[in-house]
Amino acid sequence: MTDIRKPLNQFELGVVVGQLAMIGAAGPASMSVQLISTSVATLAPTYPIKLITGAGKIPQVELAVPGTDPIYGLTLFDPKQSTWTAEDILQVTTEAAVIHLKSDEILARGAKVGMATTAPYELIAATSANYIGQLLDDVVVDGIARVQLAIPLTVAP
Repeated sequence: MTDIRKPLNQFELGVVVGQLAMIGAAGPASMSVQLISTSVATLAPTYPIKLITGAGKIPQVELAVPGTDPIYGLTLFDPKQSTWTAEDILQVTTEAAVIHLKSDEILARGAKVGMATTAPYELIAATSANYIGQLLDDVVVDGIARVQLAIPLTVAP
């Protein structure tokens, strides 16, 4: 007897860290930014970024340090490009985006989460300095879960 509860698509792919998990009625929750020309950082999916002052047709960004810098957004997974360096244009999350992130701790659904201060920038329990959003799934160490982002913050800290 065939179990009809199983997915019919045998080639269904799993989730990827840095992928948007849900798309709202207004469309994807992302925008284009450019890594500044003087950056020495190499960005990968889910890396935190901060806005940089300067002129440009699109917002200029640089790698942020969670808990120290104000995080503007997180870099998104791109199947065509795995990393970005100076002057590259990339997509980042906007406020209230839901994204898949990897956890460095056991965390419960509904928990307020933050990011570790160093790469690979995995989820940890939130502090007042590193808070990025709320967990939508239970997660174990090295597990992937959905997080509804609260960055950039819309009120003064």
